[in-house]
Amino acid sequence: MEDEVEREIDVYLSQTLAENLCLFQYPLRQPWRPYPLERLQEIKIKPLHQRMEMSFELDKEGENFDSDNSNAPPSLLLSSSVIPHKTNYAIGVFRGDELHLTPLTTIYQFRPTFPYIDKAEEERKKLIKEEEAPDEDSNIAPEDDEFAGGGPRTIQVQFKRKETPRMMAGGRLTHAMMMKMEDDESWSALSFHDSHTEETEKVFDSLFAQEKVDIPQSFIREAYLPFLCPAPVVETGITPQLHEGINMTKLKTMPLLGQLRSILSVDFFLGLRPYFVII
Repeated sequence: MEDEVEREIDVYLSQTLAENLCLFQYPLRQPWRPYPLERLQEIKIKPLHQRMEMSFELDKEGENFDSDNSNAPPSLLLSSSVIPHKTNYAIGVFRGDELHLTPLTTIYQFRPTFPYIDKAEEERKKLIKEEEAPDEDSNIAPEDDEFAGGGPRTIQVQFKRKETPRMMAGGRLTHAMMMKMEDDESWSALSFHDSHTEETEKVFDSLFAQEKVDIPQSFIREAYLPFLCPAPVVETGITPQLHEGINMTKLKTMPLLGQLRSILSVDFFLGLRPYFVII
């Protein structure tokens, strides 16, 4: 006996926000204790390196704030890191018997960062280095130096690999070079809009497909589900691997039917908290 169809839902793929739809995650913050968006002071981005920072005003009247600490930071700073896609993610919204999907572009994870501590540590190391450096104006004569007789002494030598033009042209960038390129990129300020603003409502409407075009199908109804979610094939002696998905560049080159199949071929969904818009 076949199961009865309880509900039919039309699935639409919206591309309006496909280039700018991002997901923010805060892995060190519990869902019941979100960051106070009403205290958000600034949000900025380096688009080329996909790095973002969010600055929150500190609650100086709270019980956890030490007013006697002269080294207290002026604000709480969050820095982002991009999480590689392990599968194909999409934001889905329901409207009646329609499910509208928009591919997710980037996933950012935000964690607290403390640049003032890093700066203090750099200054401390610099001071120690200056104190250990030999005095160039020393009046000690060579014959008075205990090492003047040619005795053994320990010398610290450091070698730094020089980046050749071929390495740079071939895209082999060292960590130091990538950090310098990121530091050289200017920050771009962004505007934050809460979920109850007119700007956010306009962007939310863009999650729905503006054009509803039927995708031509060349197979019968009974073949649709196996086509969308094919049964895994396990070969003898080969350990099954997790589905790694495809990148966004390849996804855009596929026909609509292939895009829907790739996006829907996941076995879990993410529950999202109230949305907001960053422009």
